[in-house]
Amino acid sequence: MRLLKCFAYESTTTASKITVGVVLFTIMLRLLYSGFICLLPEEAYYWQYAQHLDIGYLDHPPMVAWTIFLGTILFGTNEFGVRFFGLLWWIVSALFVYRLSYEIFDKKTAFASLVLFTVLPFFFLTGFYVTPDSPLTALWAASLFYLYKALIREDESAWWGVGMCVGLGLLSKYTIALLGPATFVFMLLNPKNRKLFLRWRPYISALAALLIFSPVLIWNSENNWISFTFQSADRLKKPMEFSLHLFVLHVIAILTPVGVYVFVERLKNLWDKNKQGPVILEKEKNLFIWVYTLIPLLVIAFFSLTHEVKINWAAPLFLSFMPLIGSSLIEGLISGRRVLEAGWQWTCVMLLLAYLLLFQYLSFGIPGLGFPSNMHKFLTGPDIAAQILQLERQIQRTSGQAPVVVGMDKHYIASQLGFYRKKLAANEQVLENTAGRNLFEKDSLMYKFWTKAEEYEGRDMILISRYPDDLKQSFVRPYFRTVGHMQDLKNHKKGYVVGRFYYTVASGYR
Repeated sequence: MRLLKCFAYESTTTASKITVGVVLFTIMLRLLYSGFICLLPEEAYYWQYAQHLDIGYLDHPPMVAWTIFLGTILFGTNEFGVRFFGLLWWIVSALFVYRLSYEIFDKKTAFASLVLFTVLPFFFLTGFYVTPDSPLTALWAASLFYLYKALIREDESAWWGVGMCVGLGLLSKYTIALLGPATFVFMLLNPKNRKLFLRWRPYISALAALLIFSPVLIWNSENNWISFTFQSADRLKKPMEFSLHLFVLHVIAILTPVGVYVFVERLKNLWDKNKQGPVILEKEKNLFIWVYTLIPLLVIAFFSLTHEVKINWAAPLFLSFMPLIGSSLIEGLISGRRVLEAGWQWTCVMLLLAYLLLFQYLSFGIPGLGFPSNMHKFLTGPDIAAQILQLERQIQRTSGQAPVVVGMDKHYIASQLGFYRKKLAANEQVLENTAGRNLFEKDSLMYKFWTKAEEYEGRDMILISRYPDDLKQSFVRPYFRTVGHMQDLKNHKKGYVVGRFYYTVASGYR
């Protein structure tokens, strides 16, 4: 396989063409399929953010809401509109990964880093599914670039870029704050940067970040600091759970097995002065890469000893490692090391093929390959929404008022039905008639802010869940004048049943 052999040549002409080809292929793949693949329930929930535009939310800062709002203003209430600006965030991420790798190594290594960033699964998917990780990844990569310019190149003007990008990053997801302790440690360990503790620019940069972040501070101050509590104290209060093994699996999924091999090998050789090879990096640059990778990584690894961790927490931490990932491809090709040369080439080809097949499968299906029922998270959309809309209209014709559709899980069902009913019936009052299970004194995240129990007194409701136990008469009966029998709905995709829902119609909410 000779796809990436050009990265071993002195000239960068062919390498640049291969890089542009890979990047454009993945961009076109997203553009072609994004309008045909159902929203994840998380995406539908963030779309609900955008319908209740604000400067803060319970479980995330507002950047993802603003991102989706702009996309749907331009392209309407559809999957493409929801996801469009997520792809633009990915392009920003790719640009800064390239620029950081170019600063640390050279143009050829920057191209190699960009190719591998483009195909690694987590980073590929941040440019398709729109979540808070989409802007976070872009702004984390940008922050690293400006930190490198400020700390290694000693470019004083770069501190303004640091402040702006970290501030916008905090508006995306709080985990970018981990760059703070990493910067402190780097300034402490790198002799030439210790003087910065007595200079004003890093402090002005931090102040600028806080100023940009201030809308979230204002929202929290008006809401009992509930978002900060949710992301800190509430997580710590959860039952103890050892998840270090899951954290390790997350790292393997983020970097792929070849990337993990590179990570372990580079870590082992970090202080090996006798190391020889085609790619040798100065100590200061090595220190930058490893401090900004390991400090945040160790924080999450330590947390995993006693609590559950998620894969998206760790992924941005490896953006600082991408230059070394790119250099490992160059090294493998020049030295002929099969584990790197063949490993990366096969990884790239197989992943690109997998993305094409996955998107085709989730959108239009693959002949002879059905849809298992446990894939409902990826396939719930227009079919179930159309059935609920039909039921709503029947009830409205009988009672004279549209019922309220209540998702009886935490937030998935209400969000998916809210989006797809709005897409199918743009002129109907879908949002006003969609509520969460907070009406029954259960947690439903932001729905407790959007849907207040007193606003629905006397209303008829359709209660819907994936689990019959959520609709037990003993639970829902005290909240209504009358409660009907539980019935089921089947969610279909290309003739296959890909999920089963249960619903009941209840009258006179009280």
